Amino acid sequence: MVPLAVHGARLTMKYRRSMIEGKAITGLCYSSGLGQYGVVMTETREGQCYHRSDDTIARSKWMHEKSKEGYHPTIIFKDPTNRRILVVMTTDQNRSGLGYHCTFSQKIIN
Repeated sequence: MVPLAVHGARLTMKYRRSMIEGKAITGLCYSSGLGQYGVVMTETREGQCYHRSDDTIARSKWMHEKSKEGYHPTIIFKDPTNRRILVVMTTDQNRSGLGYHCTFSQKIIN
């Protein structure tokens, strides 16, 4: 495992570089005291993708489309700095857990 402490927008750039190097996000947290993210990355040959949004409908559609492509959610993280939700999905069939079910409470306003 490769622990990284990154701040704010730099998370995306470091993540992209690590994906090229064959690593994937396997853990994520935020320290409000330090104002930093803690990211755990693990070597993998499997595919991984992520989506960050505050739009519940768009996020749900994205997750549904990715699940059709063989991706499974591994991390759902609500960023305390901007309230946006980051969803990380992988094609790894050997991920932890026997199954995953996710339901978002949402109110649709016309």
